[in-house]
Amino acid sequence: MGGMRTFAQADDPSGAPLDAATGTSATTRRALAVFVPSLALYLLLVGWFWLPSLLPRGRVTIGTMTNRQAGGALLLLLIGGALYALYIAGAILLERRPLSRSIRLLVWGGAILITLLLIGAYPVTSSDIFDYIFRGRMALRYDANPYLVAPNRFKDDPFFRYVGWPNAPSAYGPLWERLSVALQLWGGDSLLRNVVLLKSLAAATHLAIGGVIGHLISDPHRRVMGQYLWLWCPLALWELPATGHNDGLLILSLLLAVWATRCRRHWLAVVLVTAGALIKYLPALLLPLVALDWLRRQQSWQRRLGVAVLALGLALLPAVAIYAPYWDVPSTFTRLSLAEQAQALREGSATTLRNLAVRAHFLHATPMAVVSYLAQTPGVVSHWQRFTAQPDLDAEAIRIIVSRLTTLLLALGLVWQSWQVWRRGRDLRRAFLGLCLWYLLTGLWFQPWYLLWLLALLVIRPERHALVPLWAWMITAQSSYLLQFIILPRLGISGPSLAAQAIYLAWIYPVPLLLWRVCRRRESAIAPTDDSPAPSVERRMPA
Repeated sequence: MGGMRTFAQADDPSGAPLDAATGTSATTRRALAVFVPSLALYLLLVGWFWLPSLLPRGRVTIGTMTNRQAGGALLLLLIGGALYALYIAGAILLERRPLSRSIRLLVWGGAILITLLLIGAYPVTSSDIFDYIFRGRMALRYDANPYLVAPNRFKDDPFFRYVGWPNAPSAYGPLWERLSVALQLWGGDSLLRNVVLLKSLAAATHLAIGGVIGHLISDPHRRVMGQYLWLWCPLALWELPATGHNDGLLILSLLLAVWATRCRRHWLAVVLVTAGALIKYLPALLLPLVALDWLRRQQSWQRRLGVAVLALGLALLPAVAIYAPYWDVPSTFTRLSLAEQAQALREGSATTLRNLAVRAHFLHATPMAVVSYLAQTPGVVSHWQRFTAQPDLDAEAIRIIVSRLTTLLLALGLVWQSWQVWRRGRDLRRAFLGLCLWYLLTGLWFQPWYLLWLLALLVIRPERHALVPLWAWMITAQSSYLLQFIILPRLGISGPSLAAQAIYLAWIYPVPLLLWRVCRRRESAIAPTDDSPAPSVERRMPA
């Protein structure tokens, strides 16, 4: 396995021996040369987007902050590029130099300081945090069901002007909605307090993920490297403590599930992944992988049947209990017969789970989104009408066909990973990583922070041929905010259009794919053959 390079402890590139004290002191100075400028740049961003001063202005974006001027876009691009350059330089430094207690303190102390600092930044690239707050407020103040009632029902509420999705039901699971209500109890009528509470939760999950990553890595050097790669990642720092996304809880559930399976506590892994799915639906796709890994370890089919029943119960019972208050059933439900109750529950699923159907209409920044928009153009529609001999076939019908195609592709990816887990014993970290990547490449909706799912799973065992393209993907994805808020509006191009989606596709994907191909070729070129001697320095970290 010597040809599969990972970030690991290595000899000094010069080949000269390093004195322990001298090497450690030099490493600390170099680390400070990376960490201090990073801290200064984050301080600059927080000062520019200071939450208490911008919040009274309503919804603010990097477009409104820069007046969509090229100078503002260039400044943001330079700051972002410098942060990523410093982050990558720090990773190279930690790989090549001896570590010390001071380095570990710098990694964690600096990450905590920057995380706390970014709580003070206004979320200028996403309005999701305001949707979290408003739906919690709808449930607590107006006794409204966020799955049945859209925010536009409460236009007179003073928080309504901040909502980014006023016409859509909640996109999240019932566990998250309950947590939003709990935070609303503390936040009350103060928007600033509500924002700080949710950002503090996101900041806490960011740091907690770093702790869990360290717990999953046994080698001390690899542990510091893995934690640094997560804690100091500009995308993670911006999307969690700065913007307040709830994906940190989803990631935490996946990492804890990986830990539980390593400890042979698959029952706990099922509970953890279920909890993640009740916050955001993606982990529901990963439940079959956990169940299969649990089943294949049983010695008989009788035991497997028992485990299957237990896994089903551990997943369904919490889901039913937490969803029950939100399910759309008549007020007379308890007085109905069993047959009538079953029918009411089936009918209620169409409205309660309407949020899933609504999201299927959304298309953004994926290859399949471009395919969908292209397939809905008049020329393509008329071609399909002639080809299928269905003159009434319209653009909406073709959109549904493309949506079902993406579902089929996702199902094929799940089948493939399930086969790898069942027949080849693929570990769940790798299976989770593969399915999440497949979801991002074949889905209809993409946002930059989704890449954090991959990063958290990858840094446990960071292979260079995967990490370098992921860094590039994070850079192109995060810089696409400039497209969304500055460049496309200046060009007069609407986001939900074929032209916009084609630009997103060309901006986000080619460079990471090219780097992935180059890195794979380099790994193949240095991989030892049966006739070649083993390398003198092992560059792959122990499992």
